[in-house]
Amino acid sequence: KILGGFTEKKVDDVPSHIYDAVRTAAFEAESNKLLNVCSYHTQVVAGVNHAVTYAVSGSCTDGELARVVIYEKLGGAGLEVGEIVAIKA
Repeated sequence: KILGGFTEKKVDDVPSHIYDAVRTAAFEAESNKLLNVCSYHTQVVAGVNHAVTYAVSGSCTDGELARVVIYEKLGGAGLEVGEIVAIKA
């Protein structure tokens, strides 16, 4: 574990408000559709970064994947959605 780095979490542990933000961002990006979450990591900063990788098409092991980081401000003071980045499975 790297101090200050991202920590892997269970896919089922994605909070509903973070899942909803990822889903909204995926649908707003013209070609991205949130099919299923492949990995979930968090990083504690002055708030929490939630990194979610999801399958755009196919499966998590052989499909097209995308990743987005959602920054949750301290005390639940709002979310900032980062850029959706395509990655290879």
